[in-house]
Amino acid sequence: MAPPTVSLVTPSFNQAPFIERTLRSVLCQDYPHIQYIVMDAASTDGTVDLLRKYEAVIDVLVSAKDDGQSDALNRGFQHARGDILGYLNADDCLASASTISQVVRCFEEHRWADAIYGQRYYIGEQGEFTLIYPYRPFSRERLYLTDYIPQEAAFWTRRIYDKAGGYVNTAFHFAMDYELWLRFLRVGANFLAVPDYWGLFRSYAGQKSQALWRTLGVAECSRLQREHLGREVGEPGMWNVFMEHMYGAPPESHPESCHLFYLCWEAVVQHHKQTLGGARLDGWVDHAPVNAVRAKNLRAARAA
Repeated sequence: MAPPTVSLVTPSFNQAPFIERTLRSVLCQDYPHIQYIVMDAASTDGTVDLLRKYEAVIDVLVSAKDDGQSDALNRGFQHARGDILGYLNADDCLASASTISQVVRCFEEHRWADAIYGQRYYIGEQGEFTLIYPYRPFSRERLYLTDYIPQEAAFWTRRIYDKAGGYVNTAFHFAMDYELWLRFLRVGANFLAVPDYWGLFRSYAGQKSQALWRTLGVAECSRLQREHLGREVGEPGMWNVFMEHMYGAPPESHPESCHLFYLCWEAVVQHHKQTLGGARLDGWVDHAPVNAVRAKNLRAARAA
């Protein structure tokens, strides 16, 4: 049996400070059977020059105006031919050169799973470690109440994607991943959480997920909750459930228990900071080679 192909899509717009690290985190994977699709919205900040630098090893590269991130993802996945799918925003990275190998192995070992997600490291603008949350098993009930799945560390099968309609919902400009997870649940998807770290989520001033959370994110999440639950949870409710999921007790009704676990976990976070000493977690892309087997296969396919 042929090894599965993993199709990854990166939507991009004016992310020149980060895009090369994102690209290399995919192109330097040790797993050769990756189809990489980059959809750039006609960036004007030097991003296109960086994309052209790697054009020979990107399967599909489009630089043209679009209608936003969801539109770029939707059009990107239309090119996807992989058995396993995922997407990586242009300021995030895969956590190591073996991430996709781990993903494929997990799907092979858990053939019942339709979507598998690992954990994320939060990193700063320079790639320095800032935060981790404890590993928690998947909870269907809590996912309806709050989105706790780390998008850049999440992957799913083509089968469940097609069963759920085979599209990214362009009516959502912030919570398009949450909308996809809930649509997967609607068609009976089985999710699996694993403790391995697969994603590096970059958090910095001006970032979309911070800048638009209250003006757009809360409204879109509430819209999804009305559709799937018949009621809104609201921002305080979503945060309460998120904290309960991570720390074992809801701060609203059990503040002391939640705070105690939080303090214990904060010691773990501080230990990581001291141990890493400001090292760039995305620094692995600087010395990792572009996968030569994948590059050779891509050249051969283009020449055929």
